[in-house]
Amino acid sequence: MKLESKTFLFAILAGLLLLLRAAGVTGTRPQGENRSSDKAPEAPILAVPLKSFKVQNANMAEALLALRSSDVKYVVIGFERIPHHEGEKGGPISLAVTDTNLGEVVQRLCQADSRYEYQVVDGSMIEIRPKGAAKDPNDLLNIKVRDYKVDANILAAAAIEGVNEDVPELRDFLYRKQLEWVKETGIYPGVPGSMMSGNMLPPRLTLDLHNVTVRQILDAIAIKSVQMFKEGPDYDARGMPLKMAPVGWRYDFVINPNAPTGLGGYPKWTEF
Repeated sequence: MKLESKTFLFAILAGLLLLLRAAGVTGTRPQGENRSSDKAPEAPILAVPLKSFKVQNANMAEALLALRSSDVKYVVIGFERIPHHEGEKGGPISLAVTDTNLGEVVQRLCQADSRYEYQVVDGSMIEIRPKGAAKDPNDLLNIKVRDYKVDANILAAAAIEGVNEDVPELRDFLYRKQLEWVKETGIYPGVPGSMMSGNMLPPRLTLDLHNVTVRQILDAIAIKSVQMFKEGPDYDARGMPLKMAPVGWRYDFVINPNAPTGLGGYPKWTEF
């Protein structure tokens, strides 16, 4: 085929592709279309099959932990619990289903406790949170962060549990509130212990985020753990296993007006 003919053929193909895109015929879904009311598997995580799921008189935290435990390789959850007092259990949820999928179960759980809503994040994890929490200016997870960077051999779980120290804006806010409480009460709080780790060197975790919220940082860490599980090597150069199941996150705020945090309670970030 002559050069002119090849050029003409490529031009036709390019034109057809543009027409298909203009008509909305595309193999990808626009980013940001994560509707909590969707039943259809708009993202792979919603279509994760579940042979059975059953909880009896459980609160949302217990129900989601059971759901997470059903398949830790593919069920990745970010969970913000409604602020609660120490020992407060919350509303009971009872649900028993068979031959279903993750999306259907999460939707049923949020219907059973209508104080919660859910959203698919980046197609690979589900965030369950109190209704309206994502827009609550008093929610610590909505603090805006200019820069967050990690490039180290660290477990995703450790990165999640260390956001209060590693995220500058969150760290400074917590320090200011605690200092205000000390000045008001004259009582100095204790210093929490450090988290210990084993001898195994974790795989390298690398993130470089800008103009995000604390919530988005937690989501990004969880999503990165999913990517590392899917794409990372099974073993290191010594033959030691590297493959680790993805992790989600959980945020609790335990109400206590006398808490030395100056926040009216204790915030806590953990893996989930």
